[in-house]
Amino acid sequence: MRRKRGIVAMMPIIASFLFLAFPGECMGSGPQDSQKPLDALIEKGKSFHSAGEFENAAVLFKKALELSREMGAPQKEAFCLSRLGIAAWDMGQISESEKFFKDAHLLARQHGFLSLADANRKFLEITRLYNLGKEFRSKNLNKQSLEYFEWAIIIGRMTGIDNFELKCLRQKSLTYWQIDDVQRFFECNRRGLDISKKINHRKETGRCLNNIGVYYEKTNDYSYALKYFEEALPILRNEQDAESEAECLSNIGYIYREVGDFNKALLRYFEALEIDKKTEDALTISTDLGNIGYAYLGSGWYNENNQDLLEALEIFNECFCLLKGNSTAPLRYLIENNVGSVFYLQGKYDQALLHYSRALAGTEHRNYLEERCYINENIANVYFKIGRIDDAISFYIRSLSLSSKIENSVKLWEVYFGLGQCYEAKKDFLKALSYYKEAIRAIEKIRDRITLDIFKMGFVKSKLIVYQHAIDILYSIYQSSPSKALLEEIYLTVEKAKARAFLESIVEGRGDIGAASNSTVKNKERAISRDISNVYRELSISNLKKEERERLLNELEHMEEEYVMVISGMKTENRKVGGLISHEVSGISEVQTRLLDKRKALLEYFVGDKRSYLFFITNNRVRLATLPSRYILENSLRAYLKALSFPCSGPFVGVLAAERIARELNLSLAEEAGGEIDTLIIIPDGILYYLPFETLGIDSDGGKGFLIEKYKVSYFPSASALLFLKQIKAIRYPPKTLLAFGAPLYNKKKVKGITHDKTPANLWREIYINDGFSFAQLPFSKNEVLGISRKFLPGEADVFLDTEASEARAKRLPLGEYKIIHFACHGFLDERSPFRSALVLSIDEDKEEDGFLQVREINNFRINADLVVLSACQTGNGPLEKGEGLLGLNRTFFQAGAHAVLSSLWPVNDETTAAFMDDFYSFLVQGEDKDSALRQAKIKMLRSSHTHPFYWAGFILYGDSTFISLNRCNNGRRN
Repeated sequence: MRRKRGIVAMMPIIASFLFLAFPGECMGSGPQDSQKPLDALIEKGKSFHSAGEFENAAVLFKKALELSREMGAPQKEAFCLSRLGIAAWDMGQISESEKFFKDAHLLARQHGFLSLADANRKFLEITRLYNLGKEFRSKNLNKQSLEYFEWAIIIGRMTGIDNFELKCLRQKSLTYWQIDDVQRFFECNRRGLDISKKINHRKETGRCLNNIGVYYEKTNDYSYALKYFEEALPILRNEQDAESEAECLSNIGYIYREVGDFNKALLRYFEALEIDKKTEDALTISTDLGNIGYAYLGSGWYNENNQDLLEALEIFNECFCLLKGNSTAPLRYLIENNVGSVFYLQGKYDQALLHYSRALAGTEHRNYLEERCYINENIANVYFKIGRIDDAISFYIRSLSLSSKIENSVKLWEVYFGLGQCYEAKKDFLKALSYYKEAIRAIEKIRDRITLDIFKMGFVKSKLIVYQHAIDILYSIYQSSPSKALLEEIYLTVEKAKARAFLESIVEGRGDIGAASNSTVKNKERAISRDISNVYRELSISNLKKEERERLLNELEHMEEEYVMVISGMKTENRKVGGLISHEVSGISEVQTRLLDKRKALLEYFVGDKRSYLFFITNNRVRLATLPSRYILENSLRAYLKALSFPCSGPFVGVLAAERIARELNLSLAEEAGGEIDTLIIIPDGILYYLPFETLGIDSDGGKGFLIEKYKVSYFPSASALLFLKQIKAIRYPPKTLLAFGAPLYNKKKVKGITHDKTPANLWREIYINDGFSFAQLPFSKNEVLGISRKFLPGEADVFLDTEASEARAKRLPLGEYKIIHFACHGFLDERSPFRSALVLSIDEDKEEDGFLQVREINNFRINADLVVLSACQTGNGPLEKGEGLLGLNRTFFQAGAHAVLSSLWPVNDETTAAFMDDFYSFLVQGEDKDSALRQAKIKMLRSSHTHPFYWAGFILYGDSTFISLNRCNNGRRN
């Protein structure tokens, strides 16, 4: 639930208004010198009006009106009355406006000022038609309402004054919204936005932007909706339009809620509530509280958090108290529905049904189409839970019938999913599967309209259960009647569920944002820094309290997301290769022919709640195996992953666990494939993203050993994305070989003193320090980079050390010109805000850059590297998103244009890392494939004194694993 429709009711406004001299009328009467003060008042009034300062303009025109009466200048008196009418119109004082126009008309006619009289007659007619349009809309006579507004617009255009058209367009758009014609609603607002910008009125521009955002939200294009809301918000805030600001905040909250970011939704909803509390309007405050309660309800459902459910229930009860005596409010029925949902999630089905029934009874004979759709679906959910399957089907069908009448219904997938579950319970698997497929189509229809990578993930993550059910049924059918077609369908469904947002983001990452867009990026960077400075300046007057810090961090997250959205939008709009290369999911035959040869095998995992699956694919063979459920795998792996990431002095204690996990993950399929297979491409899922498969125990040369001793290994989030990288690899090849950054300087005195100098750069550094980052020196990283550079021919390696290893340097260099980019520095992982994760370069005197090369900044890079090496802590790690994998730095480099990334899963040792990287590059420049060079470097360390997997297993290769064409020792090899 959110603010009803989320539309800002438009007020008439004017900014740069062109005051017309009415034709055929002489404005002068009386001695010219005596009229100078009057003319000066009128001109100043025009100036204020042009600047959008309507009240000041009205004050001056009233003074001019009084003076013109004193002077006996009726024409200027009529003129001032007319301008007062327009000012009143612009301020929304319609009855006052009408009175001024009437007086001006009568006075002009009385004295024979025919053009002035005719103009005011038109103004009066516009006002009459405008009022009739609103009146007929209130009576649901929408056809007549549209006709009156259209006539008003036509006459308004005849006057040559855009302000009349602007206001009538606003009202006409609301009538279109009332009849659910969202396209014409959008067109009216788009035209209104153009006019508002033309006449330079900021408040109206903000309102137009908000309404256009509502259109995109209605059509499920959440990224564009947020873009317009975010553009509107600061305008409305600066113009002190509190009501519209609260409306816009509620709309932003709705978007975040729909994409599963309940914390950000709550932040915006609470901001709206604080504004609306000043109105003391019970319905408005109840709407805000209802939004907050629904966000807690969503969080409680998704995170299985009963405390959030209790919080939601308490807020809904507060809404009931505020709405007491207002039983006809539709909000009351929505709250009844939401209270029912709290009880439903708590397993209290009788109480849930009671509240749902009350809600349904209240909406049954009213025009609450969406509300009835949701309530019928919720009643069906209860009946399904208590085993009344036929009753559940009946209510789902009712909901489906209502959903079909709602354009772009976001609930359609839920209804199809519910019907699928019902028929699955009735053992009618084919019918269940048909409904699951409809649900998937409905989900993907919405998902495909979302631009921002992280929004796509947020939207889909709570809906992966649909894919799981479809895959489970397909597998059951496949068991009883195996076929190549069924196997292909299962695989395509798995690929659709996995890393779709990542696939599309790396396609869009190959776009060219151009010079104009680069200017936009720079402006956005400056705006973010300025906003951060303002927030910090506000808080630095006293000690930073916990709640204040929390608010600040939420604001920073919001700014970072907005920045990334701008970049993503430009990439999408300007992408050059997207129209030439398909980024749809790939089937088994494509994987076999385009990705694999006789020595390679692909292992693609899908981790499900009921059971998990493994596709083992070679160039001539496909096996589908079932594995334990997500819960079993997580319990099995948890202790093993901990043992890997902490070194011990004795033998590795996880040997037996490594063998057990290998069996659970069915790695014996690789052994059964025969001796030719020496390369494994792993497509992990769920907790498997944290697992270095190289450490698992297998039979090797007649004994037990690590998987790395027998196989080369690389990883990627989806096979389709890997095929895309392979497809575009030959488009353009960088002319330079190596770019390396190492031994960045972290001057402790400068770091300690940053809190005294509140520059934007220092403010960012302070944030990282407060989040626990330590600026420890990396003494071996200089040797690491210098040693690597010596392996290349003179002039092939550009190396930047110490103060030169800076963020500013990285941003200035033509990164797209290098085949290999190497960072030997600290890494910072922010699981709360992935956009703030960063590579930490030199902390120097730069007032603009903070030294933290953040995800949001890397996202703006244009690179075309064969390999990016992140020789830093936890660069391959990050928060895990269902279906998408880890949101770490490596993902961002792929989005920026990399073909492969070598990164670490846990904090690495500085000294052993330098030795490891030296070995890796030695093999790489000899012409070895990337995965082969990595395997040999790992085996060399495994057979040294650093045998524990902690020292070698954490470095993971993602992406294209083939060799890099270098000018040295490649023996003429080709990809």
